[in-house]
Amino acid sequence: MNNIRRKLLIITTYFPPVQSVASQRIISFVKYLSPEKYDIKVIAWSDDPAVIPELAGVSYEVVYLPNPALLKRAEFKRPASAFFHKVKALYNVVLALAGINEMSGWGRLADKEISRILNDWKPDLMLATYPYSEALKVGIRNARKYGIPFIADLRDGITNNSSHGFLVRKRLQSFEAQVMLSSRAILTVSKPLVDYLKLHYPSIDKPILELRNGYDFVPGNSGTFNDVFTICYAGTFYGDRKPTRFFEAVIMLLKQGRIKNIRLQFPGVLKNFHIPEALEKYCEFIPKMSYDKVIQIIRKADALLLVLDKSVYKGAYSAKIFDYLGAMRPVIAVVDKDDVAARLIQDCRAGFVAGWDNVPEISEAITGALKLWEEKKLPGFDREIIEAHHRKVLAQRLENILDGLSEKYA
Repeated sequence: MNNIRRKLLIITTYFPPVQSVASQRIISFVKYLSPEKYDIKVIAWSDDPAVIPELAGVSYEVVYLPNPALLKRAEFKRPASAFFHKVKALYNVVLALAGINEMSGWGRLADKEISRILNDWKPDLMLATYPYSEALKVGIRNARKYGIPFIADLRDGITNNSSHGFLVRKRLQSFEAQVMLSSRAILTVSKPLVDYLKLHYPSIDKPILELRNGYDFVPGNSGTFNDVFTICYAGTFYGDRKPTRFFEAVIMLLKQGRIKNIRLQFPGVLKNFHIPEALEKYCEFIPKMSYDKVIQIIRKADALLLVLDKSVYKGAYSAKIFDYLGAMRPVIAVVDKDDVAARLIQDCRAGFVAGWDNVPEISEAITGALKLWEEKKLPGFDREIIEAHHRKVLAQRLENILDGLSEKYA
C-alpha cells in the first residue's frame, strides 16, 4: 500500500455506549486498525446523549444520530414479567412481518450527515454493518450516489438467519441481493455463512470473506477456584435458545448425588425463561454491567455454559464463545454437535460438548467440568488457536482486506 492515509467511514447502528457484541466488534476495528494508514469516522445510533469512547493512541470521530421513527422495536434492557416480555417479543414479530423499517428515521439522518461530511472529507472506503438492515441501506444508497467503494459486514446471516420466520426471510431476499450487487466485498463471521452466499450468488465476482468475532482482553483466568462449583452463563436467551435441558441435567445430577452443591450465575441475563423450583436457590442473577465487568466474572467461574439451539442454517458461533475461550475456563457447550461452535470448542480443547437437547450428554459434560474443579485443574487449552481470536489479530486481517481494496479502487 502507498504511504497515503486512507479515509474510512463506518456506518453502524451498534457502537458504544450501546451494549452489544456487535458494538464490541465495530469498536475493535476503530481501536486496532493502523492510525498511520486509516483516518476513521463513524456514524452511529444513540437516542440518548453519548460520550465517544476514548481509545489510547487512537484519534477518530463519531457522530451519534437518534432514530426519530414512530414505530420502533421493543427493547429488553430491564427486567420484566414473563407476560410483558412475551408481549414485547410479539410486538417485534408483528413489526418484522409487516415489513416496518424501524430504523428508517436514523437512516434519513445518516444520509444527510454523509452529505455534510463529504463537503470536506470524502471517504476512500465505506464499511456498513448488519444488523440493522438500515446501516447497509445507507451504505448502498451513498455508494451509488457518490461512487464510494462499499464493504458489507454481515455479523448475522440475512436470509439464512434462524431468528427470522419464513415470510421475513422471503422479504429479505431482494435486500440481500442488493447487498451482494452493491458491495465491493462482503465480510461474514463463519465459513458456512461464506459458503451459503457463494452458493446462492454464484455469479457474484467479488471477495466473500470470513472475519470471525473475537474477544478483547488478555487471555487467561484468575487462577483460582470457587468454594462452590460455579457455572456461569453470560449470553442471552431467546426463541428456542433456553436452558431447559441443561436444568434437567442439573436436577438429575443433584438427585443422583453426583453434585452436592452448585452455583448458577447469570450476569446481565434477562430472566425470560423458566427456572424449576428445585433450582431457584442455586441461581444468581447479577444486574446488567459493562463488558469489562462481565469478563471479570467469567474469568472467576469454574465452568462456562454455552447454549445454542439447533438450526437448519449452519455457522452460528454465538459471539459469547470467543469471550469464553479468552477467559480460558472449561466450557460446557450445549450445542448442535455438527456445527461450528462444537468444532471450535473441540479444536481449542476448551471443554465438553453435548447435543443441545440430549440430557444424558449434557449431564456428562457437567460432570466433566465438575471433575476438573474437584481436582483444581483446567483443560489443556490450545492457546495458539485461542490467541488467534483476539480482536487485535482479527482487525489486522480486516486491515489487510482494506489495504487490498484501497489499492484496487485508488
